[in-house]
Amino acid sequence: MLYKRLYTRLKEVVTWSSTSRESPSKANTSNVMVLDFDVLYLIMVALRSSSRGSLLPLMQTCATLYRAGIPLLLRGPLPIGNSCSDSVLNFLLQDSSRLRYLRDLRVVPFRPPLSNSLETEVWRTQFTQVLAGTVRSLKRLHIECFQKEYHYALLDAADSLLELEELVIDSMDRRVEAMLMNMRSPIRSVSLSHRAGNLAPIPILERFSDTLTTVTLNCPIFTHRGIRFPRVHTLNLRTSCYFENDVEGMYGSFPNVVHLSMHATSAPSVSSVYEVHRQNTDGEHRGWSDLQSLSCSAQYYYAAGLACKAKYWMDANLDSRSITYFHDVLRKVQPSYLQLHFIPRHTTTELLADSLCVANLVHLDLSVEAWLYEQGVQHFLECLATSINSLGPIRFLRLHILYSHAPYILQKEFRTVSLKELSQLLARSNPQLSFISLCLTCNSFEKDQWSYWQVVPGEHGAIVEMLGDGRGDQMEHAIGFR
Repeated sequence: MLYKRLYTRLKEVVTWSSTSRESPSKANTSNVMVLDFDVLYLIMVALRSSSRGSLLPLMQTCATLYRAGIPLLLRGPLPIGNSCSDSVLNFLLQDSSRLRYLRDLRVVPFRPPLSNSLETEVWRTQFTQVLAGTVRSLKRLHIECFQKEYHYALLDAADSLLELEELVIDSMDRRVEAMLMNMRSPIRSVSLSHRAGNLAPIPILERFSDTLTTVTLNCPIFTHRGIRFPRVHTLNLRTSCYFENDVEGMYGSFPNVVHLSMHATSAPSVSSVYEVHRQNTDGEHRGWSDLQSLSCSAQYYYAAGLACKAKYWMDANLDSRSITYFHDVLRKVQPSYLQLHFIPRHTTTELLADSLCVANLVHLDLSVEAWLYEQGVQHFLECLATSINSLGPIRFLRLHILYSHAPYILQKEFRTVSLKELSQLLARSNPQLSFISLCLTCNSFEKDQWSYWQVVPGEHGAIVEMLGDGRGDQMEHAIGFR
């Protein structure tokens, strides 16, 4: 591996150590190359971006690099509570000055749990010392599970962590609620998850109403009138059911949302969507006037009775169940950038044209799952190109076709599709197009290989020129798609 070769070479390269008083210029350099410290430090930064393990061998070459590597070693999430937690705690407590470099702490479950009460008490004391030493440096705390080994230590340290800005709790209960009530940190970002339905997150977060800007809730939201978070601009909601959230309460508590994400793990029936939509609207539509980006399905948006515009709409799903009201949702959102996952199944691609017609749609990121299609691949692609033409003045098209569920005979036909001919077909059908990104994949786990095309006007119609291929997004950034 790279870091092993560097370790072996740098044992010869580095000409100073913790015990040597010779400067690199005076050292014997007949058979070694002297690297400047800045160069070595850049190598350490590059190794740390890979993993902590890649950095350790280089730190062991000399005292200078060892000291320089400690801040890099403690950069990023540091797990506490796993099998190597004892060595981590001992390393931190050997020199209290190391604690000031700790910015991100992740408390993970003990596997296996500590064996006896004495071992638990020793660990708890060390963990308390670590928390006490990071009261001015710790910026992010991620608690995966609230176990007894660090329960009281976290409760005691809650009011001392004065610079904490981001808090993530994966398993919330009454003990976590007590910890939050003691916190005095200016929390700006919080993520809460819990399975119990009797914990209401809004009242718990009220003490941070003046500082919170980003809220992620993996739990239901209920109405709490009078509790507002005026500075929250990013709201992420994850629930098990589309209808667990009280939309009116959500809008009342977070009135100034700019980035909204709403997702649920279960999909309701069409009749349920219409019923909840009728209950939520009552003749009055609600929404955020300053909303810029929206990430949710059409079902969630429609059932919530929202009517707010957004410049960017991501994670929009269209299938045979939601196609009946997708046009209504799209007309209300009116995005200029649309990321759409389309599953025709028992419908045809012509229905896509009936559902999409947005005058200001400029960027389209379209993912299509090709299922049973009796007319063949060529007819499928022609219908798809015609459907895209009806969307509006699209300039940037990103098209990903996944044909893993198609019959085997159609899969063989898809493999023979020429990307250049497909891009030419799309360009002829859509005269407004300027750039096209294409990808055809049989299996979702395959490495996506994209090709990038520029549409150039010609005497006999538009022609396409290939710009490049690969996986990176740099090309799409360069042409202005992202």
